[in-house]
Amino acid sequence: LAHLMKIVSYMLLLFGVILNIHLLYRASERMTLQISQSEAKLRGIIDQSLNFIGLLTTDGIVLDGNRTALNSAGVYAEDVLGQPFWETPWWTHSAEMQDRLRESIRRAATGQFDRFEATHPTPDGSLIYVDFTLKPVRDESGEIIFLMPEGRDVTEQKAAVDALVTAELRLENAL
Repeated sequence: LAHLMKIVSYMLLLFGVILNIHLLYRASERMTLQISQSEAKLRGIIDQSLNFIGLLTTDGIVLDGNRTALNSAGVYAEDVLGQPFWETPWWTHSAEMQDRLRESIRRAATGQFDRFEATHPTPDGSLIYVDFTLKPVRDESGEIIFLMPEGRDVTEQKAAVDALVTAELRLENAL
């Protein structure tokens, strides 16, 4: 009888272990699904943004870019992922812009926010003006883990200001 009780005891223990493994597996499946849904929501929000948004390593290697940024340059993600940001189509049209960006990356990697006006070529060969920012992304301990480039096309605003200045100059000259 003691031997039978021992066998039943082991079987119950084994059943409990199997049940716990099954419950952990199901919980893991639910968590994986929740993470996947959260990532899809975030990707949807980022890709629908009118701003150009990306993610870089602290030394400027491209990890991600939203659909708006990729479309503005006429490239696919695989064309730029893993590349130094300054060697991507947004920057290669101007050595001066590349130098300015490299300096911005150095500054952001030390915790500084940077902002400047940049130009980016479009697939049709024209240039757009971009209000560009680069900021550090910190983890919960405050360590800089990524850099986040963000840009907004300000070409129309810049053209409107230029037209206003031209009109003011004409008016002054006419008087």
